[in-house]
Amino acid sequence: RKKDKEARGSVDQDSVSKKIKGSGVEEDGANKECRVVYVYSTQASEIMELLAVNEGRYPRLDGLIKSFGLLNSPEVRIIKPVPATLADLQKFHSTSYLKMLQNPINSSPNSSEDDEEDEDEDEKETLEDYGLTFDCSPFPRLWEYCLMLAGTSLTATRH
Repeated sequence: RKKDKEARGSVDQDSVSKKIKGSGVEEDGANKECRVVYVYSTQASEIMELLAVNEGRYPRLDGLIKSFGLLNSPEVRIIKPVPATLADLQKFHSTSYLKMLQNPINSSPNSSEDDEEDEDEDEKETLEDYGLTFDCSPFPRLWEYCLMLAGTSLTATRH
């Protein structure tokens, strides 16, 4: 049985406990020095609503957070998000992907044939290659949405 546990990648609980002690993290996962940051602005909420599947999500979430009094703690800070820059995104994404996000329709390759169906199919394949179909299809202000979404995450990491 001991070999079975080792084969499955069993974790030695004593060594985990030793690593946790002295790290500032309690064994229950709580961090004594933890601060809570709520990254929010009305502008960011409005921009996040541009993605159709998000419609109504951010106002409901904000309402719930306020209703439960989660922002009343002195340990909670409300931070206004700063949109990411192109330079921020270039650290994580390819130039071709970023160009597609900036202008998804014009970034698609044009077919050398005059057949519109082939052009539509080429455009669809390119959008699929970049994950811009189904629930994340291109929409007006997509680039602004991407900058705010990434910027919100980056803002949270800086605080």
